[in-house]
Amino acid sequence: MRLLSLCAPALAVAAALGLSTGARAANLGAANAFNGFVFGNLTSHGQDTEGRLAVGGNFTASSYGVGSGGVGPAVPITNPRTDVLVVGGNMNAQGGWQVFNGNAVWGTSLTAAPTTTNGITYQGNPVNFAAAQADLTAKSAAWGALATNASVVFDGYSTLTLTATNAGLNVFNVSESVWEATSNKQIVNSFPNATLLINIAGSDVTQFGGMSYNGSSSPSNNHAGVLFNYPTATTVQTNNIAMLGSLLAPNAALTINGGGINGVGVAASALQQSGGEFHNFTFGGDIPYTPIVPEPGTCVLAGVGLAAIAAKRRAAK
Repeated sequence: MRLLSLCAPALAVAAALGLSTGARAANLGAANAFNGFVFGNLTSHGQDTEGRLAVGGNFTASSYGVGSGGVGPAVPITNPRTDVLVVGGNMNAQGGWQVFNGNAVWGTSLTAAPTTTNGITYQGNPVNFAAAQADLTAKSAAWGALATNASVVFDGYSTLTLTATNAGLNVFNVSESVWEATSNKQIVNSFPNATLLINIAGSDVTQFGGMSYNGSSSPSNNHAGVLFNYPTATTVQTNNIAMLGSLLAPNAALTINGGGINGVGVAASALQQSGGEFHNFTFGGDIPYTPIVPEPGTCVLAGVGLAAIAAKRRAAK
């Protein structure tokens, strides 16, 4: 109570500015509008991204496609046209490939432009990658610290069964050793609107084998509420496995080595090879997120800073 009273002026100013100061339901922010979202560089040898793709660094690919659908739906044609591919650095569409049903946007330089179907190629910066990276890194860390409240059963050999027990948020915490040892990963959910947060610990994570959702590996988007979170990983590799949900690895170099991600894929950098793809499915879950509350001694400074922002905004009008 004393912390709240000391911070009340700062919190009041923040609320007036429309800034978040408490727990709220949250998803993947700016990344939620895309199928693949990479803060740094993306390199691909063939393959595709079935939905929209955002790359904050350089994007180099050959024989590639963006937005055409496949396992998931194609990007719809809109008017005005959607920015289907956004690259913050250099765009190099070497060898020729296509962006379907919208625009291709390059940031700092253009080595080779893709063919655009129902769209154009232009220079711009429609995505704030730095802000998205800060947001998703903080969320990944906070969500990774949540306690398990659902059923995690490892048979000691090859099968891991994760069963939702709540109609709202279900949290599963799985060690790197168990995750990597299991070739049969079963996700069971009988709640239609539940969110399943699967936190995988470890720094270098490899996943392989089969994955099922409610006993079926069907690619239909009934797994929209599933999020695989790797808050401490620096490398994540998928080997010929269909990840039935979205993937959040904000600090990791992601390698999709065969198989695919059936959801939103977020990583620090990425390499696609051997048929590894981003399949166009969304993330529909909601996970509470509480930004860090300042210590009492910093509240006065925070209030002064926020008041200065408010005054500057008023002066600019």
